[in-house]
Amino acid sequence: MVNYLVFPGITDQEEEIEALVELIENTGVHFIHMKNLNIDPEHYFRKMPGNGSEKVGMKKTVSVLKETLPDIRLGYFNQPVADSRKMAR
Repeated sequence: MVNYLVFPGITDQEEEIEALVELIENTGVHFIHMKNLNIDPEHYFRKMPGNGSEKVGMKKTVSVLKETLPDIRLGYFNQPVADSRKMAR
């Protein structure tokens, strides 16, 4: 299993997808556990330089992974945010 932090605009770039596919093919991983990076997008894009690779969107990213790696299983799990109304009591 690979825990893969996803961030639209970064992990859906063609070069990033190609690198992930290569990693999976070289290691024999059977499960990609996708998790939201949960970071302020403006802050992240200010700090991280772009590489100019084409962005294809997360839906297309998942489609490419399933087509290219037919035996791979994908999962996604993030803890829900606590209900602020309950916390205020």
